[in-house]
Amino acid sequence: DIRKGINWKWLNSLIRAQRFGRLLSMRLVAGHRDGLTPARYILEDSIHLQVHGRRRILLISPEYSFKGMYPYPVAHPYDGYSMVDLDDVNYGQTPAFAAVRGQSFILEPGDLLYIPRGWWRHEQGLSKEHISLDLRFSPGKRARDRHVAVLPVSRDIEERLART
Repeated sequence: DIRKGINWKWLNSLIRAQRFGRLLSMRLVAGHRDGLTPARYILEDSIHLQVHGRRRILLISPEYSFKGMYPYPVAHPYDGYSMVDLDDVNYGQTPAFAAVRGQSFILEPGDLLYIPRGWWRHEQGLSKEHISLDLRFSPGKRARDRHVAVLPVSRDIEERLART
């Protein structure tokens, strides 16, 4: 039972202490060994709780959004994802990716990872099966990374141009 495996009282105190906004969604994520979620960004703060199995998450700062991550355009079906295949990078097509740096985390049951809004995440299952919860929050009163503003502004410009 997932509910019993999470210290909800502690989690709620963390959310309040860190000044997150209101909870927007809570998603149950399940997968298998080598299951991959390609690099993408999400414009909400999130907390990733590993419940069962192991999962690797690579985080990349939004400062690389337009300096190597090559995001798909807003109107594209892969909006929010990177054009770069991080498992088989074609540097001829995406040369700026060579400068991109990130931090890799291996999550085990009971681990929690805060993922700031706008940060790129590339996820891979390491266990035969894995389960996690992904909680997403409104902005709240947390300090913002100055590089995050570029993504929403770029998205807004693209959306406005598409309407003209």
